[in-house]
Amino acid sequence: MKKLKSAIVGLDFTEIDDDLISYTKFMHSLLSFEKIHFFHVIPNLLGINDTSGALREHYSIVEPIDEQVKNNLEEKVKRVFHSAPSAEVEIDVFHGSPYRKMIELIETCQADLLIVGKKRINGSGITPRRIAHHVKCNILYVPEQVEAAIERIMVPTDFSKLTGDAIRTALIIKSKLPETKITNLHLVRRLPSDYYFGLDQNSGYVDLMVDAAQSAYQKMMDDEGIPVEDCEEVHMNDDYGNVARHLEEYARQKSIDLVIMGAKSHSVIGNLFIGSTTERFVEYCRSVPVLLVRE
Repeated sequence: MKKLKSAIVGLDFTEIDDDLISYTKFMHSLLSFEKIHFFHVIPNLLGINDTSGALREHYSIVEPIDEQVKNNLEEKVKRVFHSAPSAEVEIDVFHGSPYRKMIELIETCQADLLIVGKKRINGSGITPRRIAHHVKCNILYVPEQVEAAIERIMVPTDFSKLTGDAIRTALIIKSKLPETKITNLHLVRRLPSDYYFGLDQNSGYVDLMVDAAQSAYQKMMDDEGIPVEDCEEVHMNDDYGNVARHLEEYARQKSIDLVIMGAKSHSVIGNLFIGSTTERFVEYCRSVPVLLVRE
């Protein structure tokens, strides 16, 4: 993954904004963004496309709200970022569809990273799954009330180049936080017994699949030039037949502080992490920050 120079951060004017701003500062200390653009979108609650601004001018309502919202956000950001390493910080308030404005801003700013909050209970806003499906840049999901600290990173592993990018990103963080432990987790898929009803999936079969996975892992690390001793290698059976659920459960049980995963891959095994699996995982994983690395 290339250096993340610019990050845009979506704020929704709720309590999670404080968590999001603090975590953005924490990630800036690790990844050294050159520009951070905070934004909030005031939705058009009337459902009227007032392109001329006539309604806003007539009722004299929106401009004062704009100013109040921006001033409030500026105060929040200033409280957190006053002691942050240098970066250009910008704050904007827009009107319209939050989703459309977000997409427009990503393209206009040529953002490398979108940082958004992820609430434990979905509200009426943009869902993590929708963002994962449509946004083309890297994405960092930050849960509410998350601690700005990283001791353990999990990288779901499918032996693709994107996995290598995700591991290198984890190693950049480890270079700033030397005590951080990186776990590269691969799930061994079991064949559906109701389909292959005549096939014996005993320990011999599992051992064979684990051996193949270990060989593929070693080759990936060699190809990517990453020393194997820099990370913990873990292979587990996907007993649920549900990769997203298994990843979430492992992250929760092992007290993982950050998950970094590739969001697209063209490898055969990489199909584990394409599309719906990634989207389901970011929906399931509500207590751990998740960084999606794009091609």
